[in-house]
Amino acid sequence: MLKSELSNLEACVGIILNNNEIIKSGGTSAGQGALYDQFHTACVELKQRMISEVFGPSKDHVIRRYVQFHQAGLITLSDIIFQQVRKVDVPMVPGKSELLIRVLNTLQELLDFIGQQFYPHFDVLHGISQYASDITSNNFRTKVETLAPLLERQPIDPSLVTVFYESMEECLDQLRLQPITYEQANYMDQLLKLVYFQLEEQTIDTARFAGLLYRQNFNSTSFESWYRKYHLTVHSGKLADERLSAIEPVLQEIGISVNRKPIDVLLREWTTVLLTSNGESSKRVKTQEPKISRLPLVLSVPQLALFVRLCYLEGCFQISNISNIMRFFTDHFESKKQPQVSLKSFNRAFYSADQGTAAIVRDFLQRMILMIDKTYFPKT
Repeated sequence: MLKSELSNLEACVGIILNNNEIIKSGGTSAGQGALYDQFHTACVELKQRMISEVFGPSKDHVIRRYVQFHQAGLITLSDIIFQQVRKVDVPMVPGKSELLIRVLNTLQELLDFIGQQFYPHFDVLHGISQYASDITSNNFRTKVETLAPLLERQPIDPSLVTVFYESMEECLDQLRLQPITYEQANYMDQLLKLVYFQLEEQTIDTARFAGLLYRQNFNSTSFESWYRKYHLTVHSGKLADERLSAIEPVLQEIGISVNRKPIDVLLREWTTVLLTSNGESSKRVKTQEPKISRLPLVLSVPQLALFVRLCYLEGCFQISNISNIMRFFTDHFESKKQPQVSLKSFNRAFYSADQGTAAIVRDFLQRMILMIDKTYFPKT
């Protein structure tokens, strides 16, 4: 069984965060440099041990847990240090702030290394560190600013450009408050690169820019509102079925607004309600959008979410897109107290199970194991 390699690193961080320990080391730049060198050495040793273990004889599911355990541990250490940096009201030993920033950068480099070298086992659904979130937000803002001159020279409706900027601003503001997942950060990066490439390489009008954002699941509330009006204008005079069939699927399940449905789903739901309320082909619309019967469970939302997460981590699902998996369970099951589980509450429970929830789920699993042993492996 693979073991934790974080003990030396945690000890080094504990010393660095302790002002008394720094004072003992002399409190000088040389003394703090020596503390950093110890920390850096611990990082190098951890990296080497992880390489040895990951490429060793252990099975994939064991390695996956090993990598993700250390990923989560390093992110937790980074967050603890970053909170110390942000406590501006707490006096620090001279030079300690710079020392903490160096430590944060080294931890981030180590996380980047793990993500790149052990990517098959890396948990892209885990939130990035608060420090990485701060850096990522600044980087994305810079990229958005570089788009400004490119957007100005394109024949795009100013209202759509405004919606794009407002949506990005809202997303980046939220990023500072709540770190996003690695998967979400990668989506944002690829989206901005694609927009930049398209704007730089060719002339794009309103229709093409709107289509680009739509296909990339730019599912902010302001873009949804803008696209509704655009969709009505483009498809005015068409029959109900034609309006619904004109709604194309998006290319991305991940969107700019976390926990919101894909823009095509939102648009289809809105169009269905609109056509039904206007009395247009209501019978045909209802045929296309059947009501889904949900299976009631005795589990709470957090308990169900933890079961699903365990199955996901153990590779029980043949698909890896967690958004699709979550949507399936919220569409087809109801919890002990909620007839309709929202995707937002399920997503929150999926990533933040507490010990009480884990204890109940463990009790379920233990009873299942006892039943399997009794039925299929009886003692003779």
